[in-house]
Amino acid sequence: MTDFSLISAVIAVISVLMLTVLYLNRLFGPKQKTEHDSILDKIPGMAPTSSEEGNSLDITAAGSIHQFLVTLHSKYGHVAVFWHKRIRVVSLASPEAWKDVIKLFDKPDTIFEFGKCLVGLTSIQYAHGDEGKQRRHIYDKSFTYEAVGNYYRSFQKAADDATDKIGLLPPNDHINLTEHMSMFALKALNRAIFGDFFKDDNNAITLLRHYEKFDFQ
Repeated sequence: MTDFSLISAVIAVISVLMLTVLYLNRLFGPKQKTEHDSILDKIPGMAPTSSEEGNSLDITAAGSIHQFLVTLHSKYGHVAVFWHKRIRVVSLASPEAWKDVIKLFDKPDTIFEFGKCLVGLTSIQYAHGDEGKQRRHIYDKSFTYEAVGNYYRSFQKAADDATDKIGLLPPNDHINLTEHMSMFALKALNRAIFGDFFKDDNNAITLLRHYEKFDFQ
């Protein structure tokens, strides 16, 4: 598998997990038990092994979130509960189980906590209700099959440039894969979005250096 294919596969897995795992309710804290809580209590699953970390240690012991969910659903069925820190998570593992939640739109902000400093609180990930639906409808037009086809040339050109540069290196020379793939990603995405300004390697390198210095903490 090529590096680009590997990156694409990782992104696809993350996206599927985000869709598969629904954060439905917070239990800890000073609040009264609701009818929603009572319904969730009837869903089988794992109790938290830590009051602060939930089932994080169980996920680590399983080797991956995928293997953890495979084990979880093999034991508790197609709809099962586990805990992400103090948040109760309902995981769905069959197409039939999705029918009851397919119309849900609003998403808990905690799903995107890792990217908040990068995308900001005004991004589509944090948009809810009617405004979020309207923005989603507008944005999705840029990701139809026909629209995505317009990006192929930019991605192919960036891939060709990266391949050519690696091919010019002396035999047995060290290949800085992080540098090459970061440049590939920046040139491909930014040329597709912003045009030929990022056709110039110097502009892409400048952006990469600024990105490397940014404090994401």
